[in-house]
Amino acid sequence: MRYYAQYTESGTLIAIGTGPGGVEITEAEYTRLLAEIREKAALVDRLYSGEITIADVPQAWRDEIQRRVDERIAADGAAAEQDISAEEALDIILGGGGV
Repeated sequence: MRYYAQYTESGTLIAIGTGPGGVEITEAEYTRLLAEIREKAALVDRLYSGEITIADVPQAWRDEIQRRVDERIAADGAAAEQDISAEEALDIILGGGGV
């Protein structure tokens, strides 16, 4: 199996996967990156929910984790501003043509 990573021009990791694409990496590197991605996602969830504070996040990741929490808060705020009924929301979710 072929493993790859994809980076921005500035070197920021934007994707990992298997198959064609990106820069080929070893299985060990893929596994390490996947574990890091999962750990960061868990930290975002825990910080967002108030289970931890930013001081509990490893120093090297604080800016990224805080930015992701801020983005999530902004997205939640935008979603809360949407004025649709429960019926309309269900129709959208189910892919209907309108209420």
